[in-house]
Amino acid sequence: MRLQYSEEKCRECKGKECLENCPNRLELNSLNCRHCDPETAPCALACPNNAFFEIAEGILSINEEKCVGCGKCAEACEFNAITIRNGKASKCDLCAGNDFRPVCVEACPQNNLRVEWTRREIKEKEEALGCIVFTPEKEKKTLSERNNYKIVESKNGEKWYTVKEFPELSGQEAILVREILEAFQSMPENSNKRIAEVMEKVLKARGVELDQQQKEYFLGILFSLVHGFGPLSLLLEDESLEEIALIGTGREKPLRVYHHAFGW
Repeated sequence: MRLQYSEEKCRECKGKECLENCPNRLELNSLNCRHCDPETAPCALACPNNAFFEIAEGILSINEEKCVGCGKCAEACEFNAITIRNGKASKCDLCAGNDFRPVCVEACPQNNLRVEWTRREIKEKEEALGCIVFTPEKEKKTLSERNNYKIVESKNGEKWYTVKEFPELSGQEAILVREILEAFQSMPENSNKRIAEVMEKVLKARGVELDQQQKEYFLGILFSLVHGFGPLSLLLEDESLEEIALIGTGREKPLRVYHHAFGW
């Protein structure tokens, strides 16, 4: 995954709110990071102190304690995506420590920034969960909104029914959820308590540490998949929907719903 944005819109923006709260104190050029393969990333290979580490699968970050600010990593990056400030180097890690919810995307006043998943990650998610949850094109206007969903019209005139509560997972998160589900389903006498227990065992076996907020985030998804219909659960609760249609798989063939007021 990587960040995508329009350079023209960024030049028009005066406030740069997107980077004001960046945890890595990045500059605009840092959004150009292509998140190269950790084993072959030029920036990591150029670092004499081995300050680069894999904060999440496929995503590099920089250990400030090891970094001496020599700038060799910045020189090696062909995308000019590394910032040197106060004797330390920093790069975009897609807010891996914040459940991959980039602060800049949420703060952008023009809705210019968005996360783009690689084909490999999309395939991983679909194979792991049997579906892909994604964020559609930024809306042009909101047609209707309630607690759990809203209906929006995109720039090309399409209508989207967007569910607020079911999150978009990264490929690694989807695989982890699938592993926990499979471990849970293999146990007799399943219960809510056992879901949390199985999650803890899988995390420990994989050497993954989550804070309390992340654990609750994962448990919410797991409960929805075990006791409901995952991302379909909220759709089935909405009496405004008269039909739900799934024709084919993949992002190019999204699930369609028929709303009594807005049609398909």
